[in-house]
Amino acid sequence: MLPVLAGVALVGAGIWIYNELQEQSAAERERWRSKREEVERSIEWHEEQIENHLHEARLSYDFKVLIDMHYSCVKVADQAYSLLKDARKSLDKIGEAIVKTKEQREILFKRKKEATSPSDKKEIQEEITSIQQLRSSLFDDKDEIKKQRDTFQARVKDLNSKTHTLKISIKERTGTRGIEWYERLEARKASRRA
Repeated sequence: MLPVLAGVALVGAGIWIYNELQEQSAAERERWRSKREEVERSIEWHEEQIENHLHEARLSYDFKVLIDMHYSCVKVADQAYSLLKDARKSLDKIGEAIVKTKEQREILFKRKKEATSPSDKKEIQEEITSIQQLRSSLFDDKDEIKKQRDTFQARVKDLNSKTHTLKISIKERTGTRGIEWYERLEARKASRRA
């Protein structure tokens, strides 16, 4: 059975390029597809919680609740950045497949020009058509992933901004414990960079 991509039956080199793309980025694509919405919902929940806890922090300085919320937000952001890496890898692999389809198309154009038999020309043209349909599908797929990635990345940046606000709030509103926690956190960050 020939592989089908977005209703396009692939033949010849198109099959090879599509299979290579699937083999090289299948795990990342699946993680991106299956986990993105879950992490987006988690980001929304964490943003709401930050807002709620910051408001409550004005009334009550519950240090433990605030640092737990900060830790949870950092974990969600780490998971989101891992998914963004998957999206980048998928985009890179799609880009490589687009380049390969272009190279293969040029080879086929040359072969068709040199072919003498009408049946050979017809067969080569079918492969060219298949490659062109694959390229079109790959460009559409790449555009969709870029759009999803950009929206997701903006949400993650917003979460990071709110998490930073939460961190500063913990430092400024929870007394000595908050200042000490903040200093330990910054020291750990500095030691990881060194």
